[in-house]
Amino acid sequence: MSSVKRRETKNTIAFTPDARNRAQPKVSIVIINYNTGSYLRRCIASILNFAQDVEIVIWDNASSDDSLVLQHPMQQRIRLIRSRQNVGFARAVNAAVETCSGEFVLLLNPDTEARSDFVSPLVDFMEQHGRRGVVGGKVINPDGSPEKACRRAIPTPTSAIMRLTGISLLFPNSRKLPLYNLPDSTNERAHKVGAVSGSFCMFPRELAKRVPFDEQFFLFGEDLDFCFRASRLGESVWFVPSASVIHQKGVSMRYRPIFPLFCFYDSMLKFYRKHFASGHSLAFNVVVFIAVWALAFPKMVFRLVAWPIQCVARSLEG
Repeated sequence: MSSVKRRETKNTIAFTPDARNRAQPKVSIVIINYNTGSYLRRCIASILNFAQDVEIVIWDNASSDDSLVLQHPMQQRIRLIRSRQNVGFARAVNAAVETCSGEFVLLLNPDTEARSDFVSPLVDFMEQHGRRGVVGGKVINPDGSPEKACRRAIPTPTSAIMRLTGISLLFPNSRKLPLYNLPDSTNERAHKVGAVSGSFCMFPRELAKRVPFDEQFFLFGEDLDFCFRASRLGESVWFVPSASVIHQKGVSMRYRPIFPLFCFYDSMLKFYRKHFASGHSLAFNVVVFIAVWALAFPKMVFRLVAWPIQCVARSLEG
């Protein structure tokens, strides 16, 4: 059993009669929403177009926008859980999964959109590989390029330093260096990886009970930690490119420029402390801590300065 601490979450659950009376589905799609506006509606519409026989569970982290203004056909197909506060991604996933009834859970970001059947390839792969493990599909950027985070190695201290310092950018397709992002040459075939993206991944519901998401990760890092802990229990993590979605990325945080950047670096340090710090000296750990925030601080300052300018530019374009 997992030693991850769970916290009680206060929320309001709105069941629809149609959703409750459906036969038990094979797949429960879990979407964690926070102020994604029309992107959530587009995501749901694409699910209804390409994945009919699924359960749709939406956990809303106290959104203040119009993202939950859903059309009646959508309301009939979803289970909506409204949290009274923003509890973060990991905690929301754990709570939402507890309400699921499908054999498999498919995590899907609200700012993703499918253009073809994105569920069956993952289910077929699961059934061909013993109905266990974690599988992630191909996540595509709006410009058509693959999102590198959908297939990653586990970031060791060495690979993390190479990525944070930019050294890995000089050798993006190296098979000898301990890179965080995997070479593009392996992007078109199913293969084992260290981790897949929490924006589009599937796993058995039973696995989520044994390996719940670690709720100390508010945003970012929780998918890495989940895959790493699952693999330590003997579960395989696979990248399956025959299933794909388009990901807008960063929609829910578009009006909070500093917070996601802070969460990213903070989560990387949490991951390091949890899995690697005990194997290194105090001096080395202090160097890692200083190095991470030394890299993060200039980026946060730049984003803080650039964000108002970008807002003005967008308003002039509109």
